[in-house]
Amino acid sequence: MRRVNVVLAAVLLASCGGGGGHGFFVGSSTAPISSTTPASSLPPAPGLEVVPTIVVHGITGDPDNFFQLFADLAVGRTVIPEMYLDEADALQPNSLPPDVVVAFGYYKTHIGGPRYDDHGSIGGCPVARTDGMDAWYTISYADRLRHCVEGVKRATGASKVDLVLHSMGGLVGRAYTHWLSVDPTGASSVRRVFLFASPSRGINALECVGLAVAYVGSQEFMRQGECMELCEEATTWGGSSFVDLMNQDWDAFCAQKGIAYAGLTATGAQGGPGGGSSGNLIPNNSLPMAQIQQFLTGLLQWGTLGALVPIIMESIANLPNELQVAMGLSDGTVRLASSRLDGPPFLATIFWTTFEGNHANNIDPEQVCVNSTYSADCVRAFCIEGKAPLGSATCTGIAVSRRDAPGRASWIQVDVTIAGVVSDSSPLGLQLVEETLDASGNATSVMGYGARLRNGGQSLQFAVPAGGGTRRYRAVAYGERGEIGVASNVVFQLTDGAVDPSPAATIQATPGASSAHLVFSANGPSPLYSVRFDRGDWQPWTETATFDTPPLLPGVHRVEVRCQHAGNGAGVQVECLVPAAVGIRVDATGNVTVVP
Repeated sequence: MRRVNVVLAAVLLASCGGGGGHGFFVGSSTAPISSTTPASSLPPAPGLEVVPTIVVHGITGDPDNFFQLFADLAVGRTVIPEMYLDEADALQPNSLPPDVVVAFGYYKTHIGGPRYDDHGSIGGCPVARTDGMDAWYTISYADRLRHCVEGVKRATGASKVDLVLHSMGGLVGRAYTHWLSVDPTGASSVRRVFLFASPSRGINALECVGLAVAYVGSQEFMRQGECMELCEEATTWGGSSFVDLMNQDWDAFCAQKGIAYAGLTATGAQGGPGGGSSGNLIPNNSLPMAQIQQFLTGLLQWGTLGALVPIIMESIANLPNELQVAMGLSDGTVRLASSRLDGPPFLATIFWTTFEGNHANNIDPEQVCVNSTYSADCVRAFCIEGKAPLGSATCTGIAVSRRDAPGRASWIQVDVTIAGVVSDSSPLGLQLVEETLDASGNATSVMGYGARLRNGGQSLQFAVPAGGGTRRYRAVAYGERGEIGVASNVVFQLTDGAVDPSPAATIQATPGASSAHLVFSANGPSPLYSVRFDRGDWQPWTETATFDTPPLLPGVHRVEVRCQHAGNGAGVQVECLVPAAVGIRVDATGNVTVVP
């Protein structure tokens, strides 16, 4: 990802065999693609509305946290995977296209700078702290985000941006949106807000103390700024908490400024702490009580922690209730109750969904809420495509089966049928979790896989690692409102051997005078293809390996292709897990450029 920073640097310099199982086979149609109508007879295709997207990390995080999400959103778009205050301020007018995706960091001022700048807090609140601690918190993360938004707007010519916010970054982004995003004309610079596992309702006093304990060290005063702003019981902003002030008229503000918001919350990873084969929701583990002694020592050594004394007393005075709340069901870091967007004061939520994943810090992207295939599909539908999901998807069948052939490893097939989808742009996804079991049936390792789903039936091939042995599987289908179908506790004895790769498509695109010609290929014999253009519906399967766009008007266009073939040891027709895609950019003069 660091390689792409060269893009930003250049910009600044220039302008500054079948096994048994539980499966069923879904057949394939070979009807021709409907878009074979001559391009010259079609009206010009308008470009999709393009809004810059800014992704913001959570507490102790940095832009690198979004490696998988960023890779997904970046298809066909210009990407800047790392930006801070100084880079944002240096952006020059017309130096970036409007389709840019930026990962912004608020803890430091520039690339290569110190990991943290001290004296920081979320900031942005128009009500001053009334506990006498304002002087300690001279850096506002919300204001740094303001610089980023203004820089991106200046560089792209856009009037608004979309914000994708993780964890505490949700409060940073909402503080900016609510208190700092309105220009002198009364318009907000934000169009849409997507929240990943954000403590939107705040944390309680005991959680606040636990968070402070966890971060005693070289950034004590910075951490305590964040902790107090997160704490719903820290009424040190004129008798209210920071979170309460942010939430009390959030819906009214969004309605007045035309801002839409949605979100996704993790519920703990299958096979993770407390998950196992039984499911997901786990007790909050964000209270590192073993560090209490270190915390008390810090109180004596660092006077700024004295700001937490009222919160410490609050947590002690109401310990039973505080403990019960703090240990509520969570993704291991943020409580589900704190992150919910499906009730007051969030009555204008476009959609809110859940996913079986960790909060963060897991190298397996398909088991982290912010990096999973399904999560990226939710952001794509809501922000990139600007859709309002209708919540109508149902799963009418889901089954997991084992497939193998002599001399080859077993691979896992998931057959799933989705119904009731009004538009193929709705967020749909499949999560397959694999646990390797020992002789006693205990899980020794866990791995996640992801796939995109579509309306109708499909058979998916997952190339699980070679090695054989006993493995347990759980497949979950997700729609606009979370889980819509599950096949769980499926155990197979797998064969070792060579791994059959899953089907995959590639696209070669050639720009024309006002259109583009695309040629497809696949990694298996006699493939079938299905295409969609500009996020429309998927076309019927066909052997045709080419596609010509209609005449294109200025804007950003997107072509996606799926493939299926039987190039595996079992000779079973299965579908690719994730479509191939290219972007096609048309400028105001009609020049056509292909963006991989």
